[in-house]
Amino acid sequence: DFDEFMKIPGCTQGFCTNESQAKKRFLGGTDLRADSAPVRLDANAPPDPRQKLESMRRGLVAVGVDSALFEKVAGKLAQNGDLEQVCEVLKGRFSSALNNLQ
Repeated sequence: DFDEFMKIPGCTQGFCTNESQAKKRFLGGTDLRADSAPVRLDANAPPDPRQKLESMRRGLVAVGVDSALFEKVAGKLAQNGDLEQVCEVLKGRFSSALNNLQ
């Protein structure tokens, strides 16, 4: 019985094929929402402090600073809950360090 089953030819074309289908057959959520994405009304608004810290972390990692070290220091400074103050403290410290190198 099993030998007869194994002799049945499998699908060679259509949905059952193991070949990649070049064209998408459906549109997903991101495909449908792309044209109707929300537009920020206050485009000139200052960036969120979380975005500032993330940009700072990415920049430091790009020049070789350990990401975990930055997160540890930023987390310690953020214990009071004011992320804008953390940004100001780090800005001051980095500015001071760069001024000392001149």
